[in-house]
Amino acid sequence: MMVKRLKKNRGSALIWAILLMLVLSIFSLAVTFLVKNNNNLSIRSVNLLRTRHIAEAGIEVGYATLTAQSESNPYYMVIKELKAADLPRIHSEKIYIDGAPIGRFNATISLDVSEPGKTWVVVTSQGKLNHSDLVVERTLKINKNNIKDVQRYETIQEK
Repeated sequence: MMVKRLKKNRGSALIWAILLMLVLSIFSLAVTFLVKNNNNLSIRSVNLLRTRHIAEAGIEVGYATLTAQSESNPYYMVIKELKAADLPRIHSEKIYIDGAPIGRFNATISLDVSEPGKTWVVVTSQGKLNHSDLVVERTLKINKNNIKDVQRYETIQEK
């Protein structure tokens, strides 16, 4: 009787082994997909952060230029003497880490007189990381008559 029962279930161990391997394969594929997806998101996050910092560097260069002391009047800042004829001013620079270029910014200083009674000095900086499709554009608007009146904007583009 025992021998008949064993003969009936002869292939079941093989089927169970194949099913177990199938389940483990599906599980390992799912884990691989999640790890790869998480890795790509981490790389994108680091690239976005670096690109933001590059764009912010351009804003800081423009701000430092505007708030520097004027050569003609040491008690005055450059921002007070800006005229439309002097603008736009454009500055572009590569950013290096450990001697290797990682990206660049293009900063522009211009005037915005679209609001009645206010003259805004606008610093726009586009940051671009090498080998990345991300472009971050940061904008700093400073009221020429009240330099504490400041507005900031940011746009992120993926080309």
